[in-house]
Amino acid sequence: MYYGLDIGGTKIELAVFNEKLEKLYSERVPTPKTDYDEWLNTIVDLVNRADEKFGEISTVGLGIPGFVNQQTGLAEITNIRVADNKPILRDLSARLGREVRAENDANCFALSEAWDAENQQYPTVLGLILGTGFGGGFVLNGKVHSGQVGMAGELGHLQLNYHALKLLGWDKAPIYQCGCGNKACLDNYLSGRGFEMLYQDLKGETLSAREIIDLFYQGNESAVDFCAIFCIISTSIKRGIMMKKALIIAALSASLSAQVALSETPNAQEQQSRLYLGVYDVSSKLPVLLDKLEISRSSKKQQLCWRINGSFGKKVQATEIFTSPAKANFYISSDIGMVTSSEDKKTHTITSQRDSLNDGKLVINCLSFDQKDPRGKYTIFIKLGEMEYGPLTFTVVK
Repeated sequence: MYYGLDIGGTKIELAVFNEKLEKLYSERVPTPKTDYDEWLNTIVDLVNRADEKFGEISTVGLGIPGFVNQQTGLAEITNIRVADNKPILRDLSARLGREVRAENDANCFALSEAWDAENQQYPTVLGLILGTGFGGGFVLNGKVHSGQVGMAGELGHLQLNYHALKLLGWDKAPIYQCGCGNKACLDNYLSGRGFEMLYQDLKGETLSAREIIDLFYQGNESAVDFCAIFCIISTSIKRGIMMKKALIIAALSASLSAQVALSETPNAQEQQSRLYLGVYDVSSKLPVLLDKLEISRSSKKQQLCWRINGSFGKKVQATEIFTSPAKANFYISSDIGMVTSSEDKKTHTITSQRDSLNDGKLVINCLSFDQKDPRGKYTIFIKLGEMEYGPLTFTVVK
């Protein structure tokens, strides 16, 4: 058995995997925030309960939003103050009676994606995580690159660039103090707490991230405007970290820390099933992902594509549900599937049998829009078999 613990600023989650990297069990608890011994004991209790459940003592790997300094042995985790600058591996190994390893959570995420068959063409993979904080991880030629002390890839401690400062109003831009001692680190902007702080400073209201997102889906003007600004800021920052011949992958969370406890085999990975949506320029042989979820109905060079990774059979029943801003007619090739629309012609359901790719690990579909399709915001909801994904939104423009 392998135990992987995703150590976050909000929660700690343990997952148990067998030799085939099949997930057998998981447990999630809140992260203690004030007492180091309580933090250690929370992890120890999770591991001991798993030992008791499965009747064996297994290896333990931690995915942490920071790193353990390889020279001092101290954890540098500014998002988890209770464990920051503490010898967490020494203390946990002593309490559990076994070796405990740790790796940056973004490195774990990037390594898993780099080992995926479709991504092995890239010698360099950069993984970005937006959670309680903002983390980054480098994989070079299939191996994690941590650097001399373990800080390579910690892009969360780069500072706001020219583009972001311009969007935030130059001297009016809110400048936040970072736990690392610097100011204006990306960790305090492209993160859950940064999302909340920016909303407070830009919109004058104190709300949790969940409350802001709820307002966004309700169509609240202030929340919709803020989320648009936040996405533009995120995109502008991405310009400063673009890499040639590299794959850049972003995620809102990561729980792949079991990789730390494993031998280095590309087949030993757990795929987290989720929906990705993007607009691509397909004018060249290699499609190019565009910065915004906006597709032009007048351009034949753009397509809206969704993809879902997971574990599927060779064929899967796919249901795509679109909600359009006004009356519309959806058409697809008759040999692919069928379309049904609501009476007001605003909700359209496409059902089809789709071939999976990459040995059953990927399902993908792309759509085009034309002048007959109304402009405005659309939502898309996907169902593959019994699994449901979304909803996500995109915009059709002129």
